[in-house]
Amino acid sequence: MLDPDAGFRVALAAALWGAGYEVEEGENGRTISTAVGPVDVLIVEMLMPERDGLEALRAARARWPAVRVIATTAGRGALSADYLLGVAAHLGADVTLAKETPLATFLATVDSLVKPGA
Repeated sequence: MLDPDAGFRVALAAALWGAGYEVEEGENGRTISTAVGPVDVLIVEMLMPERDGLEALRAARARWPAVRVIATTAGRGALSADYLLGVAAHLGADVTLAKETPLATFLATVDSLVKPGA
């Protein structure tokens, strides 16, 4: 999971750990190059310092072609969440979720990507 917002990242990581998932965390897209991997699901904020979510999405797909991607954002200024998530979907994100989405929905989405049909 890549997100510069430590509060969001910690809360979501705790929920994922609680659901039995192993979680690697990073605050920017450069973490892709040091992640242990392989990664089944990448949850990535579109607006990050150093390497944004779109660059991270491309790097993750190059490193792990089968990785499933959940793009998320709250947007910022002129870059609305709807716009950024639309771009992420266009560039290959499997799912897009606004940051305000309840943690239970994030967990259910990860479950659906990891265990299709379950």
